Amino acid sequence: MQIICLNCRGPLKKTGQDYTCSCCGIGNIGFYPLAQHDQILATCPDGFILTVNYDDAEDYIERAINYLNSIVYGEVIAIYLFGYKIDRLSFIQHKEPVNIEKDLLSAKARSLAEKFGIPVFFDNQYSELIETIENFFQE
Repeated sequence: MQIICLNCRGPLKKTGQDYTCSCCGIGNIGFYPLAQHDQILATCPDGFILTVNYDDAEDYIERAINYLNSIVYGEVIAIYLFGYKIDRLSFIQHKEPVNIEKDLLSAKARSLAEKFGIPVFFDNQYSELIETIENFFQE
């Protein structure tokens, strides 16, 4: 038995517990962070600084950017790349997070900036990030 999308009549693909449509995305409610969604709707921010982990998949980051750019009138101003790797086992065992090398962070930041056209910051680039935020709100 094939399950079809009611919107486009295309086949639905099972992903986890949800079904998704390849052309119109029906079934993505499982990806919505409900508490954060309510917070965004309540505050209607003009811009977002998206913090991502070094090992986050690019399709996940792209979905997050698209979600944030479409939920309210705000947009993703910049991406901040978290410079530590924390796996669940280390977290449970209370081990120190692993610091990711700067050259790896720099390469990942360049890759993300090229792909998404959004400035990417990491490590101690706070003054550059603040300047980007100020420039965004001065426009």
